[in-house]
Amino acid sequence: MEPKKKKVPEPLNLVKSFLLVLLGLSLFWAAPAWSQEAATPAPKAGGTAAPEQGAPPAELGPDGQPLPPPLPYSERIYQAQTALGWAKVYFESYKRSKEYRYLKLGGDYCLRSIQILYQTQGTLKRTERFYYQTRNQRVYACDFYQALREASFSFESNQYLADPPGAYCSF
Repeated sequence: MEPKKKKVPEPLNLVKSFLLVLLGLSLFWAAPAWSQEAATPAPKAGGTAAPEQGAPPAELGPDGQPLPPPLPYSERIYQAQTALGWAKVYFESYKRSKEYRYLKLGGDYCLRSIQILYQTQGTLKRTERFYYQTRNQRVYACDFYQALREASFSFESNQYLADPPGAYCSF
């Protein structure tokens, strides 16, 4: 008499079972999100939805442009540092080639960095240490932009880099 062989589940059945469990878990976790979507009213047919009563107006920066939606502090600082890094790269390229386009690109990236830092600093309270760290980074970026502006004075007057708009570099 031969011993009984244990029945080993087929790999296909294991995969099916695993997928069913994953589907069940995803439905369980997604259910609250679906109920929230159902609770929000859909916009009316005929265009965009009217702004809600009591909704705050969009804030404008010193240059008159609407401020972007708020991001986490670390993301904004990363964006500002990246923009300033590109400004430095373009300034080094300008110093090697003496081409105005590199100076202009460096100035554009530097202004973007200053803008991000200005907006970030505006969202912080003066009692937070991040306020002063952001302010110091903005002072540094403004000083670097001033160096770019001084370098642009070697070109014709219509190619001078402009002053930073508004209060971006006013302390």
